[in-house]
Amino acid sequence: AHSRPDLLATCGRLLLPYLESDDAVLRATSVWATSSLPAPEIKPVLEKLTDDHSQVSLYDGMRFNNERISVLAQKALDNTKATGK
Repeated sequence: AHSRPDLLATCGRLLLPYLESDDAVLRATSVWATSSLPAPEIKPVLEKLTDDHSQVSLYDGMRFNNERISVLAQKALDNTKATGK
């Protein structure tokens, strides 16, 4: 998703059930995946997730990072604004 977002441009809607999951790890992983997708249909869900303060541990860059879903969601929204998508 991060290296070739153009290939997944129409897949944002497929992540909606995971973004709304009761499982914080699924929500966090889905938000992370959407952070480089040009998918306007997920923007309302990402905005809602900026209030989700659940913390999870995600593996990225050869290490585990503790992240709050609210921070991941805000980063995804900011990336969408920066790219104009």
